[in-house]
Amino acid sequence: MQVIIQFFKEMSPFRLAATIGTILTFVVLFVLFISKVGDNELAVLYSDLDLADSGKIAEELDKRKVSYSAVGDGSTIKVHKSIVSNTRLALAQAGLPSSGAIVGYEIFDKEDSIGATNFSQNVKLIRALEGELSRTISAFEQVDKARVHLVMPQREIFSKERLEARASVVLKFKGTKRLGKNEIDAISHLVISSVPDLEMKNITIVDTKGRALKIGSADEGSDFSTGKNEEIKILTENRLRIVIEDLLASTIGSKKVKAQVAVEMNFDRVVTNSEIYDPEGAVIRSTQTIDENDKTPVSSVGGQDASVANNIPGGGDNAAGGGNQFATSEKSDSTTNFEISKTIKNHISESGLITKMSIGILIDGIYETNKDTGEVTYKPRTQEELDKISNLVKVAVGFNEERKDKIEVINMKFASELEPLEDDSNWIKEELPNLFQTLIVAIVVVLVLITVIRPIALKAFEVKKINDAGPNGEVNELINSGMVSGMSQMTVMDANGAMISQAVVSAPVDGDVPKMQTSPKSNPILKVNEIADANPQELVNILRKWLNEES
Repeated sequence: MQVIIQFFKEMSPFRLAATIGTILTFVVLFVLFISKVGDNELAVLYSDLDLADSGKIAEELDKRKVSYSAVGDGSTIKVHKSIVSNTRLALAQAGLPSSGAIVGYEIFDKEDSIGATNFSQNVKLIRALEGELSRTISAFEQVDKARVHLVMPQREIFSKERLEARASVVLKFKGTKRLGKNEIDAISHLVISSVPDLEMKNITIVDTKGRALKIGSADEGSDFSTGKNEEIKILTENRLRIVIEDLLASTIGSKKVKAQVAVEMNFDRVVTNSEIYDPEGAVIRSTQTIDENDKTPVSSVGGQDASVANNIPGGGDNAAGGGNQFATSEKSDSTTNFEISKTIKNHISESGLITKMSIGILIDGIYETNKDTGEVTYKPRTQEELDKISNLVKVAVGFNEERKDKIEVINMKFASELEPLEDDSNWIKEELPNLFQTLIVAIVVVLVLITVIRPIALKAFEVKKINDAGPNGEVNELINSGMVSGMSQMTVMDANGAMISQAVVSAPVDGDVPKMQTSPKSNPILKVNEIADANPQELVNILRKWLNEES
């Protein structure tokens, strides 16, 4: 400690001020460094928060005297990783964050229904149903958050009109994940099954990017909206592309073939009614036959006069003496009704018919390796092989020349596959300031070590070497061992008899003035000169004592 005090006393005022400033700067930067290192111990408490929720959470943490750090625009809050779980439980007990708290049927748990009106009960029922559906839909692997909005109108008294329920679903996906057609249909059926009097035509599903995943339609059978037609077209193209690549991968290799398919599809719905009659296929439907028999009496051979008596039934016979003659006539009519064979056809042409197909296939060549040199050479495929591939693909996808379908198979050398480099730009932006701060602190530490700590250590080491040259030091050992002749030890004391320092001098030989000798590891001559300048009277006394002893 005395060495350090002595070191600072020997400094000039300017150097002393510079040293103190350097030490203070080092202390401040060291504290900043420690606090920055402590930031690495922070863990995310909540992320993607609304600014309103961030403010409420920060206020609650301040009340609980919990240190936290707001990252970015304030949407992410970090605390020490050892208290993350306890802090979340405490904030959840306080109802934070409020936007993430989805209310379900538990809204009825703490309710005093005595003063509740029918309107408030209906509103709470809708809120509870929306919350339960949001929780269920959020359980999908691809969905991060879900919001459900229901419109359930109440039928008015004495009203014959029936109002339909409606539902809207807003989805936020995780990263780049998306829902397929099957998952969207599953969500639609889930909502329909949960909401009374809700039909498929009254459901709308969108995502947070503004993309319509399902649009409600006034006609339940109208499934051919623009979005759905585009989806059918993309699914058809992908299906054909996968068929081509899987077919050619078995012989060429999965990484040596790329295919693209473009189709034109007709989404018109055509209904055709037709009646076809077959004249050769006549069938008797009904038959009607009428038979008539008529008998008319005629006069005798001699002839009779026309009279009333002859016309009286039986009168003529009596007059003629009983002779009977009749004129007989017969008639037969037959009517036959035939049913002609008739065929009625109702033809409905559904949507999604392919009207034209264009196929492009890119194939890599053949690579041959020289066994001697190990050099790899590229060899293009022959035209005959490309024609075989083209014919095979035509059969696999249902190629139709009448539709003016096109196919093109091209052989080109593929580019070498390189592993994609990870984008470290975000990491650099986040960590670069920390790296600069750490580098500055390290530079300051090194400067403090060189300019302050090192001189103090060297000064203390030099004093220790001088003290080691005292009575119990190396010089005394040399003198006592007799290795150095003519050497003696000089002790300098002040007026009170306290020892100031010691030095090694040569004993007077042949009346010469005593001569100081330099120690191999120290410089006592300079030390003696300093002592003589500071204490001249004591030095004179010592010299007189030496002269008296010699005499």
